[in-house]
Amino acid sequence: MKIGGGMYRNITPVKKQNMIGSHGTKNFYFHVDNPTYLLKPEYKECSLNSPEILVILGLRSNPMAITSLLAIDEVIKNLDKTTIDNLKKPIYTVRTPDSFDKKHEIKNIPILYSYGTEYFTRFDYHNVSSCKEEGIKALSNFIDAISMSKKIEICIDKGTMIIFKNQKILHARNEFTTNYDGYDRWLLRAYAMMSVKSLCHKQIILDER
Repeated sequence: MKIGGGMYRNITPVKKQNMIGSHGTKNFYFHVDNPTYLLKPEYKECSLNSPEILVILGLRSNPMAITSLLAIDEVIKNLDKTTIDNLKKPIYTVRTPDSFDKKHEIKNIPILYSYGTEYFTRFDYHNVSSCKEEGIKALSNFIDAISMSKKIEICIDKGTMIIFKNQKILHARNEFTTNYDGYDRWLLRAYAMMSVKSLCHKQIILDER
């Protein structure tokens, strides 16, 4: 759920079976936030630009809820050149996450983008697909590479803040027991950009519930 359309979002378990990210009893697999928006190398002024920075603050913890962080560079180490090249092809469809009020999808886009020596991704396990054989295989290889890659695991305790690059660090959360009694795990999430020009389109926040 969201605080009155503001710049921060409360993250607590919600009794909605189709909302994986807000339903603690389901695994929330690796993804980046706002995958249907433009990646940094694609940024345009006054456009739907994916946030560069993701900030998460723990307000109430659950020791069973573990957040995993995985750098895209670690995944790249476990991919062959053919798979990397196929992930860069515009042969994928990405849907908005289930927390968005206005559902849409974008087609014929790449999942991986390289800019100089840097890699950026819009991967979202729950919302990305391809109808092309090479795309299906590349996604399967990407998921296999994730399982083999070195991750950081952390329980976000009360007062703990984590800050990371959204398009370069995939994140996930395991399933945990929820009670829906007002004392469940509670996080506060915010986005940040390196340039004010990239923030001029507020739909990056207002489309989400």
